[in-house]
Amino acid sequence: MGTYAAKISEIIQEAPQVKLIRLSFQELKSFKFLPGQFVMIGHSELKGETGLPVQRAFSVASAPSQKDYLELCVKIVEGGKFSKICRGLKKNDTVEVKGPFGKFHLPQDHKNDYAFFAGGTGVAPLMSMLHELKKDRFPVKVVLFFTFREPQDYLYKKELEEMNTTYSNFTLVTTCTSKQPAGWEGMKGRFTVDEIKKFIQDPNKRMHYICGNNDFVSSIKSYLAALEVSQENIHTEAWG
Repeated sequence: MGTYAAKISEIIQEAPQVKLIRLSFQELKSFKFLPGQFVMIGHSELKGETGLPVQRAFSVASAPSQKDYLELCVKIVEGGKFSKICRGLKKNDTVEVKGPFGKFHLPQDHKNDYAFFAGGTGVAPLMSMLHELKKDRFPVKVVLFFTFREPQDYLYKKELEEMNTTYSNFTLVTTCTSKQPAGWEGMKGRFTVDEIKKFIQDPNKRMHYICGNNDFVSSIKSYLAALEVSQENIHTEAWG
């Protein structure tokens, strides 16, 4: 773990309220983390109630093998202190990176198939995992269940659909939860136990990774419990 002065190398407007921020710093080539871990981000204007500097946690979306940049998936939240700063960030601005942190990550050897469950920007750490598995051409079977509110919130759409087409060991399952999603012809509503069973015939032989808000994580955990998945095979990352 260390602290690094990073420059913004690129900002991509991935969705109306989501930016992909790519960071570079001198030590990046030797920076080590496990796919799924997060970093703490600080900025000179980001201060707490006492006026002291504070930091915000963001999952890394890029793979450890990606040495050109560190990618963060940042949702702009109305009234959020860091969101206010994010709106004004531009290329070559500097931020502080501290880390890595977290126990939500892939094992270093892949003995089991995986099931990933992502709610909104909860796809970020799972993208890091997918990028790493893609590097090895998906040595095990992986299903990604990805839920988002509106079609425009479908993050990493092109990349995920290319993976789904290219790699036989990767299956992408998406659903849009808006009541009337304009132009959306795919699955609608929240995932159910039956839908999960349709794509995973052997749930207790897989490692399950769930990331999203508390309600999303709680509901998926209850579905996996109904499928009699052992707690030791379930890994979660949740936020309020």
